Amino acid sequence: VVNIDEKDVATVTFNPSNATNKNVIWEVSDPEIVRVWNGEFRGLKEGKVTITAKTEDGGKTATCEVIVRNPNKNYVEQIVLPQSQYIVNIDDAVDIEYSCLPKDSENTKLVWTTENPEIIRVWDNRFRALQEGVAEVIATTDDGTVEARCKVVVRDPNKTYVEQINIEKEKYFAYENEAVDINYTCLPENSSNTELDWTTDNNEVIRVWGNRFRGLQEGTATIYARTKDGTVEATCEVVIRDPNKSYVEDISFEKTSYLADIDEAIDI
Repeated sequence: VVNIDEKDVATVTFNPSNATNKNVIWEVSDPEIVRVWNGEFRGLKEGKVTITAKTEDGGKTATCEVIVRNPNKNYVEQIVLPQSQYIVNIDDAVDIEYSCLPKDSENTKLVWTTENPEIIRVWDNRFRALQEGVAEVIATTDDGTVEARCKVVVRDPNKTYVEQINIEKEKYFAYENEAVDINYTCLPENSSNTELDWTTDNNEVIRVWGNRFRGLQEGTATIYARTKDGTVEATCEVVIRDPNKSYVEDISFEKTSYLADIDEAIDI
């Protein structure tokens, strides 16, 4: 990104680095927006172009995109969406109220898309739910420099979905190489999406598959149980111990109450 009249350099690297002919032919998609010579380029007027570097022999190419801006204008630095997640039913239509910062930005007309058009249909800042599943709405400035995303979970109104995951214990203790099954329930009991994703934040301490884990080495880890759509989550802590070590089972104090004067020091 450069301003009008600003210069910059597009640097190329070669593979192999010891190539004998490193001469490059430089081209630009719109010479009225950017002028390029020997890798150096200057912004001429507001717009977006592609610069292409092509080897003199062999025709190998590399490209980069250049955006030229007017230094007297403000451009969007942040797109603010009101929600990070929408939960809707099939056939619901939703308008996404949004704002751009700074408020006096010139390029506030956004491009709205989704990578899952079979789940939702998007036009401008509105989407309609088409079928059960998970999708994202993507809002991008027209020059592609700023992006915001929100998650959309589409549900079948004729089904019941998990609202709570209950894990039998908050903390599990196990030894290295010991395998443990985690008992759990989902509420409501007639929910259709009770198949969960089970993960951990520490694959070096435990290995997780389904609702079972195996201790790998001494340490602590957290297990996460989530619905497939990511809307409900439960966690439990796991402590793995070395079977060849002894661990503290109880801590007791000599007294249940101590009296001390100001500036008096006492060892407990």
